[in-house]
Amino acid sequence: MLSDDLIDLTVDPKDLLPQVVVDEWLPGENESVLFIFQQFNRYPPHPSLYVLPSNSNLQSLLHQDAIQTFDYGSLLKIAPPALSSISKAYQDAIKKSGDPILSITLQPYNGDPIRLLTWVFQYWVEIGHVVDIRRLWKVALSWVQECSA
Repeated sequence: MLSDDLIDLTVDPKDLLPQVVVDEWLPGENESVLFIFQQFNRYPPHPSLYVLPSNSNLQSLLHQDAIQTFDYGSLLKIAPPALSSISKAYQDAIKKSGDPILSITLQPYNGDPIRLLTWVFQYWVEIGHVVDIRRLWKVALSWVQECSA
């Protein structure tokens, strides 16, 4: 069912991100594949495990206030969830909330809680596309190199 999808296909996910993130933290659509290998170095760490609290506890991790001085550089240090169920649970809880949710708290299995703006889920989707493209091109370039040898 479309309403259960993580991505609303009628909205460009980049429209949900701050313009500074789109401009400075994602490769442009007109960039060559080589750009992803040579110059783009804004990949987050490998996905990590986060605690998924019960629905009642999850509501306490949704916040109506924004983070006023969010450090965009922290996006390079914060790993996205390894399990898509974490992002889905948060996004479902945000949709069900009667209040506008502007920030959330994630609890890593190891470490302190992390407070993030809600658009981080769209950022992780977009950067995930870049990581997948990079991985596929790396395989293709390795294959070409083996064939030419």
